[in-house]
Amino acid sequence: MSALATESVEEKILSRKWFYEFKLPSGRKTEMYIPRAMAEIHDTRLSMLFSVLDPMFEGRWQETSCLDIASHEGFFASRMAARGCREVLGLDARPEHVTHATWIKEAYGYNNLSFQVADVRTINAETSTPADIVVMFGLIYHLENPVQALHLAAKLTKKVCLVETQVTPNISGMADWGACHAKKEMLGTFTIIDEMAETDRPEASVSGISLCPSKEAVMWLMRRFGFSRVEVVAPPLLGYEQLVSGNRIIVAGYKD
Repeated sequence: MSALATESVEEKILSRKWFYEFKLPSGRKTEMYIPRAMAEIHDTRLSMLFSVLDPMFEGRWQETSCLDIASHEGFFASRMAARGCREVLGLDARPEHVTHATWIKEAYGYNNLSFQVADVRTINAETSTPADIVVMFGLIYHLENPVQALHLAAKLTKKVCLVETQVTPNISGMADWGACHAKKEMLGTFTIIDEMAETDRPEASVSGISLCPSKEAVMWLMRRFGFSRVEVVAPPLLGYEQLVSGNRIIVAGYKD
């Protein structure tokens, strides 16, 4: 892309406010519509993401493919492209997110990055191409069926999947299962969250009804769906408070 075309794309980018702060090739930065204190979550998540991926793929990024499910404005997908991934595909259910993320791709000139409109609820794993890395940040706690989304991510992962989510308290113990003498162990918990009044928010649920998991639910499901090793990624000590407190987590699932 010519310098003039890049400048034109940057002007489009700078004409609106963003959820993320992007430093553009000219050195100018996007203005965020969220408070600066909340924006710390982006740096914390980025640090945690690459604390897992850099040791695994350093020196091999050009051989590596990445799928970013719910890629939003392309913040994490663009960072993966900058690392030198052979191919990065970002998927998002909202067409406006794909449009804005594509502006970012064009501004940086990343030929290894693309975005498509796709709803996690209707993606067919059998006709989709698996990737070495699957990233699914900020999604499952906004879904009516987070179990299906985790199963999809597992099917599309060749090496490692990173899932970031808000979590709610877990309930453990035994539950009656049809009779007082028949018991089943409670392995994880999902909490109903009402987002019906927020469906027009670009970061909220598309349908308005969300099931937010416990940490135990996410980890059990990822093991059940075929990851040989599942770990909670340690946050930096001075990271965003929700990740440091454990009320929000990133879970890494590995396929050996």
